Amino acid sequence: MRQRLLYLAFLILPMAAYLPALTAEYGKAGDYTALRSAHSPAGSTAQPGETVMYRALLDSSFKLAPTVADLWRVRMLAVLLLALLGILLWRQMDTSGWPEVDAAAVALLIILLPSAQVMAGWAIAWPRVLALLFAVAGFAAVEAELEAGGLKRLVAMVGGVFIYALSAMIRPELAFFALVPLGAILLFKVKKSASAQNPKTWLMLHVVVVVTGFIAGRLLEHWASGDPLMSLAGTKAAVTWFFRDAVPNSLALWALRDDFHTGEWYFWIVVLAVAYFIHRSFRLEEGVEGEKARFKMGICVLVLPAVFLACLLLTGPLVPTGYRDAMPLTGLAAVAIVAAWRTLHRVKQVKRAWLHHAGLAVAALLGVFFARGSVSTLMAEPQQVEWELMKSGVQFVSFKNQVKVHLVTARVTDRSTQRRYGDEFGSVSSRHANVLRDMLENAVSEKYAGVLPKGGGAEVTVGGATPEPGTYDLLVDMRKLKNWREN
Repeated sequence: MRQRLLYLAFLILPMAAYLPALTAEYGKAGDYTALRSAHSPAGSTAQPGETVMYRALLDSSFKLAPTVADLWRVRMLAVLLLALLGILLWRQMDTSGWPEVDAAAVALLIILLPSAQVMAGWAIAWPRVLALLFAVAGFAAVEAELEAGGLKRLVAMVGGVFIYALSAMIRPELAFFALVPLGAILLFKVKKSASAQNPKTWLMLHVVVVVTGFIAGRLLEHWASGDPLMSLAGTKAAVTWFFRDAVPNSLALWALRDDFHTGEWYFWIVVLAVAYFIHRSFRLEEGVEGEKARFKMGICVLVLPAVFLACLLLTGPLVPTGYRDAMPLTGLAAVAIVAAWRTLHRVKQVKRAWLHHAGLAVAALLGVFFARGSVSTLMAEPQQVEWELMKSGVQFVSFKNQVKVHLVTARVTDRSTQRRYGDEFGSVSSRHANVLRDMLENAVSEKYAGVLPKGGGAEVTVGGATPEPGTYDLLVDMRKLKNWREN
C-alpha cells in the first residue's frame, strides 16, 4: 500500500508543482528560435552552446509544437520525464538498501529543486532531463552485474560506458548525475548492495565507468561537431561556475540568489545552515561506526564533487551555466540532507518513526510550494507578459503588404518581476535583438497560420530607443514590461 502511495506521489506532486508551466502561454529565450527553426525549410534549431544530439532532440520535439501556444506539450514532456527520473532513482536506491520512504524523499527533493524547475519551465531544456535519465540507467546497468564478476561484470561495464556516453553527448556534465545514486548507496552499507562486498573496489569501478563514458561521449561529440575537447576560456568559466554558482546554489535548496544581491543574507544563511546541519548530524555519531559514516559522507560531499569538477575541464566550449547544469551537485546535496536527517534520528534514538517520516513529508510539500511559486512568478507569468506584449502589437497590423516594424529591446531594469535570479528565474528574453526578431516571426506566423498573404512581409529594425514618428508602421516597445512591476 505504501509503495502505491509513493508511486502516486511521483505522479501528482511534480504535476502540481509545475502546473503553471503547462497552463500559461509563453516561451523563453531560445524557445522562439527553436520553434521558428523547427518549422522552417532548413529545419535546424542551431542552439549555440549545445551538442549535435541536443539540437537533434530539439528539432524532433519542437515539431510537436506548431505555435507558442503549443509549447506546453514540450514542457509536459519534461515534467513527465522528471517524474520518471524520480521513480527510477527512488527504486534504485530502495533496492540497494535505502529505506523506502527516505529514498522517495531524496528523489522527490531532486525533481523539485531549482535545477529541475528550470528544466520543467523552459521548453528547450527538456533534453537535459533525458541526459539525467541516461545517467541513472547507466548506473543501474553497471550496478546490476557488478558483484557478479567475470564476463557479466565486463559486459555491464561496457554497457554502462555506452549509456553514459549517450548522456554526455546530450550534455557532458549531466552524465555525472550517476554520482548521486553512487553517493547515496555508499552511505548505506547493506548486504544486498554490491558496495557491501568491497566498497573501495565498487566505488572505483563505478567512477572509472562514468568517467570513461563521459570521455567517450566527448570524443564522439568532437568527431561529430568539430568542437575542441578543451578550451582555456571554457575551463575558466566552468571552474568559476562550479565554485561561485553550483556549490552554494545546491546547498541553498529553494533559496534563490538574485542578481542585485538583495536578500543575500537570507541565501547565505540557508547555505550555512544546511552545511552545518549535515556536518553536525554526522559528528554526533561516536565510535568506529561514526568514523566510518563521516568518512563516507566526506567522499559523498567532497570527493565525488571533486571528480565532477576535474572532468569539467573537458567540457570545451560547452560551458555549464546557471541552475540547469548543477543537477549532479543538487542531487548529492539532497542525498546528504536526507541521510543527515536519518542519522540525527538514529543517534538521538527517536523511536517514533512517524516523526522522521513527517519531516520528510514536510520537505516534499515545501518543495511543491516553492517550485510552484518560482515557476509561476519567475518564469511563466513574466514570460507570458512579454509574449502577450508582442502578440498584441502584431494583432492590430495587417501584413498583407510590406510593413515597417521597429522593435525596442528591454533592459534588465525594465523587467516585469521584482527581482532576477541567475539567467533563468525572472529573466528578460526580449533584451536580446535576435530573440525579439524570433518572437515577431512567431507572432506573425501564428496570426496567419504559418502562411503570409501574397506580397506580405516585414522590414524589421531593432534598437534600444524609439525612432522618429512616421518611420515605422508598427512599434513594439518591450520597455513597457516595467509597467507590470510598477503596478
